Amino acid sequence: MAISKKISIQSIIVILLLRLISLHVTSAQNSARDVINAHNIERTAVGVPPAQWNDTVAAFAMDYATKYRAKDCAMEHSTLPFGENIAAGGPDFSIVDAVKGFAAEKKFYDKGTKGCKGGECGHYANMIAHDSTQIGCARVKCKGQGGDGIFVGCSYWGPGWICPIVQPGDPRAYTQAGTNY
Repeated sequence: MAISKKISIQSIIVILLLRLISLHVTSAQNSARDVINAHNIERTAVGVPPAQWNDTVAAFAMDYATKYRAKDCAMEHSTLPFGENIAAGGPDFSIVDAVKGFAAEKKFYDKGTKGCKGGECGHYANMIAHDSTQIGCARVKCKGQGGDGIFVGCSYWGPGWICPIVQPGDPRAYTQAGTNY
């Protein structure tokens, strides 16, 4: 009995330690530094200036994700005055996972026309847009038709984008042509 009890306690400790390690890895993939580094690898490769994290832009992304996408995981864009990339995945899906997915579209991006050829490239175009120098992303747990998941939204702002005239949380931020999401 003592041996099985000892093994059970050791097993529980090992499982808990592994879970803590996996949580650390996941949260590391969601830090502002990791997100900006993932973006700037792509930006540097095409010769555009590096982007910076912007807490206000991130607050808008988080506000939208929390209020409107946590309940359904729907792949619906906000009407925020920013460039925006969205993605969803399973419970361990990180923001960096989403950014890598956006970057995978570069094979369809035509630098000459700044358009897409043979597939979707709009997410990648947002990542490398010369004027998108300020980035903020959010990651929230969401309830989808297939169960629990993760919704990720990244917003891009810079001189080429309209500066928001409202603060995060203001319902006018999500209203366009009289439609409030």
